[in-house]
Amino acid sequence: MRSSGAFRLGAKASRLRERLRGGGARGVEVAIQGALAQLEQAREALAAPDSTTPTGPPPAVEELRAARLAVRASGGRPKVAVLAWDAGHNPFGRAHLLADLLRHQYEVELWAPQFERYGRDLWAPLRDTTIPVHRFPGSSFPEFLDALDDAAARIDADALYVSKPRLPSLALGQLAKERWARPLLVDIDDFEPSFFGEHEGLPLDQVARHRGDPDLLLPFGRLWTRACELVAGAADQITVSNPELEARYGGLVVPHARDESVFDPARFDRTAARRPRSRRWSRPATGTPCGSSRSGLRPVSSAGCSPARPPTTTRR
Repeated sequence: MRSSGAFRLGAKASRLRERLRGGGARGVEVAIQGALAQLEQAREALAAPDSTTPTGPPPAVEELRAARLAVRASGGRPKVAVLAWDAGHNPFGRAHLLADLLRHQYEVELWAPQFERYGRDLWAPLRDTTIPVHRFPGSSFPEFLDALDDAAARIDADALYVSKPRLPSLALGQLAKERWARPLLVDIDDFEPSFFGEHEGLPLDQVARHRGDPDLLLPFGRLWTRACELVAGAADQITVSNPELEARYGGLVVPHARDESVFDPARFDRTAARRPRSRRWSRPATGTPCGSSRSGLRPVSSAGCSPARPPTTTRR
C-alpha cells in the first residue's frame, strides 16, 4: 500500500500541510496576517443561515459508516459525492454535469467551497438545481486547511468524484479518501495550468520553496494548480472530456453531455414558442469566442455567434 500513488500523494500532502501550518517564513506570516481580515469578511458573508452549509461539529466516523452500511443493507442505492473547487462560478458546471449523469443510477450530492472572489451564491445558471449541494467557506491558507478537514469529515458517500484537478477539490477528495477509505476518481476537462499561462506542472517538493510568494496562500492559485497537475494521476480512476485530454492523461472519456429529454418538444407549447418577440438581439459585450474548443466542445451551429447579423453556416 505504501508504494501506491494515492498513498504517496497523501503523505506528501500531509507533510506540506504541516509546513504551511508552521508558517516559518516572515513573508508568508505577514501575508497571512493581511489575509485574516479578508477571511473574517468572508466568514461573515457566509454566516447567514443556509441549509446547504454544514454547521456544528462533524459526526463521528463510526456514525457515518454505520449510516451508510444501513442504507446499503436496506437496498438503497450507492452514493457518490461530486467535489467541485468552487460553487460560485463556471467550474461548478462540469461538476453538476457529472452529478446529473450519475443520479439516474446513484444517489448523488455536490460539495464545494464558496470563495468570495467568485461570488457568495451558487453559480447563477444552476441555482435551481434539485441535486443536494453542500457548501463550506473558502478562504486562504492556512485557514482553508481546517475547512477542508471539517468538510472531509462530513462527506458520507461510497465513492468520491473530483471535478477538475484544482487543490480545493483534489485535496478535499484526498482527505475524504484517507478518512473513509473510499475510491477516488478525478475528472479532467481542461489543462488547468494553461489558465495561468503555464505549460507544465510543478513537483510538490518545489511548491514549499515559494514561501515568500503570496500566491502560495491561494488554494486556487497558480502554484497549487501546477502542483495538482502532476498528482492527479494518483487517483484510482481518471475521466476526461475529450480525446485530446485522453491522449494526455488516459482514462475514460465522459463528454460534455446534456440530458436530451430537457429539449423534448413535447415539453413546450409550440404556439407560445412561435409568438413574435419584441426584444431584439444585440451583440453581447463579452463572451466566449464562437467555435471555442477550450473545454472540448465542438460547434454544431453558428447561430447566436453574431446576434447583430444573420447567422451563417460554416462547413467543416
